[in-house]
Amino acid sequence: MVARAQASAPPDPNQALVGALPPDRQQAWGDALYGDDTWEGCYYATYAQAWGENLDQQAQQGEAAAAKVRTDPTVRAAERTYVTCMSARGYRVSGTEDVHRLIGEAGDRLDAAAAEEYEKAANAAHTSCLAPYQKAYDAAYLRLAHGN
Repeated sequence: MVARAQASAPPDPNQALVGALPPDRQQAWGDALYGDDTWEGCYYATYAQAWGENLDQQAQQGEAAAAKVRTDPTVRAAERTYVTCMSARGYRVSGTEDVHRLIGEAGDRLDAAAAEEYEKAANAAHTSCLAPYQKAYDAAYLRLAHGN
């Protein structure tokens, strides 16, 4: 859903301007906007004032909701189906996020061309196997969000 919203949003006029800056100025712009190890950045510092929302609290609520969805029996069953599907394609994973670990490990042990091919194949298998899981996850999220 987020990807669709971002795709339909108008282009960010700042993106071209910041992209034209030298790398050190791009970093400084990003640090000023989003913060660094020493401060939170003006985006987060003003968000609560501008929108009346606390991003940390929203993130915690979102993670709690996602954790609840991940423990739903239909989602757990769909994840087992995903693992079986990936295994049938030759990828040993323990969950839906594990494919990223496999791709990283392949990048460490294979030459660049072979690692790229492995990544393409693993991502294709992941996309194919993930669809039923994502459908179960989305349905559980909606059901739980409405208290059912």
